[in-house]
Amino acid sequence: MANVKVKSKLTDKNESKEIIPVKIFKITDIPDVMDKKGWKIAAGFMRKWFNDPYYEMSKQEKLNKVDMHSINKQHIVDDLPFDWLYTASTRVSPIINNVVKNISEVREYNETLGKLKGGG
Repeated sequence: MANVKVKSKLTDKNESKEIIPVKIFKITDIPDVMDKKGWKIAAGFMRKWFNDPYYEMSKQEKLNKVDMHSINKQHIVDDLPFDWLYTASTRVSPIINNVVKNISEVREYNETLGKLKGGG
């Protein structure tokens, strides 16, 4: 809580400004709200994001042109349950479904899988 002087355009300039306690909501308070809503995994993910040192992936990393084993483990989130990731967002499941479909239909060569045994 912080004491804040409140001003209003409806208050005459001659009138004293009332000081009232106001709870200042910071962006780092968001995980606590998420916890209260039952969003435990998302809250934990956001806490990690806020508490870990700043890290920006290089363009090479974003394009998957770097051996992912060379990235410092501190910067990798590896504790998100796949089921949660798949169901928590309507944006993720179509992408995953498309990848699974493309992999399922591979006959000879696939950019993700490479050459399959028995392929032409």
